[in-house]
Amino acid sequence: MHFSFDIFDTCLIRSCGFAHNVFDLLAIKILGENSSESVRADFVNIRISGEKIARTKKATEVTLNDIYNACDFSGLTSTTNQDIARAEILIEEKVLVGVKSIKKQIDKLHESGHKIYYISDMYLPETFLKEVLIEQGFWKNGDQLYVSCVSGKTKSTGELFDFVAQENNINFKQWHHWGDNKQSDYIIPKKKGIQAHLIKHEFSKYEQIILKQSFFPSIYINQQLAGIQKAIRLSFDPSPQLNLGANITIPLLVSFVYQILEDAKQSNINHLFFLARDGFLPYFIAKQIQPHYPNIDLQYIYTSRSALYFPGAKSTECNDIKIILGNLTGKKLKEVFVDRTNIDISPYISDELSCKTINSEEEGKEFLIELYKNKAFKHKIASEYIAQKELVIKYFMQTGLASNINDCAICDIRGSRKCHKIINQLLSHAGFSQVKGYYLEVTSDRVSIQEGGNYYSTFYSERYKNTYNSLRYLDSLYAVIEQYFCATGSPRTIKYTENKNGMIIPVHEEKSEYNYGKELCNLHQEIAKNYIKHYINNKLFLYNKELQIYIYNNLCRFAQYPYRVDLQPLTRVRVNDDKFHYSALVHKYSLISILKREMNINEWTRGSLVYTIYFYLGEKLGKILLAYIKK
Repeated sequence: MHFSFDIFDTCLIRSCGFAHNVFDLLAIKILGENSSESVRADFVNIRISGEKIARTKKATEVTLNDIYNACDFSGLTSTTNQDIARAEILIEEKVLVGVKSIKKQIDKLHESGHKIYYISDMYLPETFLKEVLIEQGFWKNGDQLYVSCVSGKTKSTGELFDFVAQENNINFKQWHHWGDNKQSDYIIPKKKGIQAHLIKHEFSKYEQIILKQSFFPSIYINQQLAGIQKAIRLSFDPSPQLNLGANITIPLLVSFVYQILEDAKQSNINHLFFLARDGFLPYFIAKQIQPHYPNIDLQYIYTSRSALYFPGAKSTECNDIKIILGNLTGKKLKEVFVDRTNIDISPYISDELSCKTINSEEEGKEFLIELYKNKAFKHKIASEYIAQKELVIKYFMQTGLASNINDCAICDIRGSRKCHKIINQLLSHAGFSQVKGYYLEVTSDRVSIQEGGNYYSTFYSERYKNTYNSLRYLDSLYAVIEQYFCATGSPRTIKYTENKNGMIIPVHEEKSEYNYGKELCNLHQEIAKNYIKHYINNKLFLYNKELQIYIYNNLCRFAQYPYRVDLQPLTRVRVNDDKFHYSALVHKYSLISILKREMNINEWTRGSLVYTIYFYLGEKLGKILLAYIKK
């Protein structure tokens, strides 16, 4: 048996989506990022027209030299046609991505002792194509390459198949060929008796939505965005986690990080601190982009509500501590104190009161008053409060967040800005400058600018309610954003301590790591690295703001009508309000739970509802029913 493969859109795909987008990238490369769109459009038109002219002059496949001999760029650039042609090849090299499933198939054939014939109708040089195949891991010594612009024969006429068969003494009936073109790679070889296999690397449903939205006629940024997402998916082993990461998670976070880095640059902020744990993936993304923002230093610091709320309390008086303890109904006083202050109240109050499930806020307040009657407890909480306050300030000084020299800002994913308020209060009281805050989303009950200091946010949750489209469903995504999109699996910081060398180190909650979160984080980092590389190579950072309409539209689509395959990875995520109570992010509801609306506030209720409906009705019928369900 003999085996051959087409190259483009079979073994390799372009991260820019389609071949014609290479010319837009070429125009930016030759004319500059600040060149006018009109000049770039003329440049691209000349390149496309040049290829058409070259094909009218030659009966067989044209070469790249033929194409550029028919191009006249005078008046647009002083760069020679030879140098422009070389630049086109370099751009092709950057945007070409190997398809992992095809590579694995070829690897198996190689392992079985077979050589591969690569057959392509293409104007690009044969030497270049071989170099790319080697670089992407497809080529093995002994393989052969046939390119139409070299042989003068094409697959589309069938002559190239005849030529390969004659040169290698191949019987058509003992030949398997794979390719994406229905005519050239399937119908033509099949007529000859070759066992032809049609390859189709489809765009995902989310990518198809992007392709259908062409809002910018001057450059096909939607095609490039969809192309990058497709290229990322096909360069990994397939999985639901990969699809969600490439289509939703990473495009959202990369766009967000570019936005805040640009804002920080305009605001003359030179130190950006990403808060653990939700800030880890944005921090990782920012580090990949940092070469474009060399004057902004990036740092990841360990903190959390648990580490800040207690030292950030107004005082240790009963009423002030009650504020940081939050809602007590349905909880145990002992557990709440450990979670919010890291203080074990067992020595200061009876087990009956500390371990009893609190029935109401009034009862909780009574238990708290009883606890405060113990003088030893009041001394303990006061001394611990002072110690933690000092340690927090020392940690901020150690990391550089506490500064009067640098212009600093913090970055978190989502929240009410209470932590931001506490950080600024602690900094101000210690004589340091306040810091700006960056958020993907802020809640409607957030701390105001007057109280907490200046901030930037992409989304404002109260504004979802004033719309009649899918935007309103974003309000339900908060747990998904925090617990899935930004999952790290790393332990939670609960307070700080000082080691023998005088260094302030974070203290982590025991047993707060989980493997699935680490797996997600590792996958998201790999996706992000590849996505950012192609985002930069495709010059999409120039259109970051314009691209957000496509990214947010898919996010809204996911929030309203998630596909069944999207929900499966979320069923493995655990969420919690404190260290004692965990539940699944998405799970199947019982009918009684739905009727009684017994739903955990920390889970994705919309996702669980959709998951339940799909389970009983299937996805097709389920979506019909969901159209009538508002929330």
